Amino acid sequence: IKTADNILDLTLFPNGKRTENLNFVVMKSLFTQVFGKIEGTVQINNQTEKFTAYGVTEEHFALW
Repeated sequence: IKTADNILDLTLFPNGKRTENLNFVVMKSLFTQVFGKIEGTVQINNQTEKFTAYGVTEEHFALW
């Protein structure tokens, strides 16, 4: 995960994922959530700080 201005530069080290695909007549929802350790750097007030956390990323398509 990286921003165009390089303020945020993160790498996800996945531990697992959750997926769900729903397809009904009036709605459709397809998503994948990958979770794990996130490490990288973030710039705050022109200083680069190391960043470590656990979190989730998601790709989601919905049609309502």
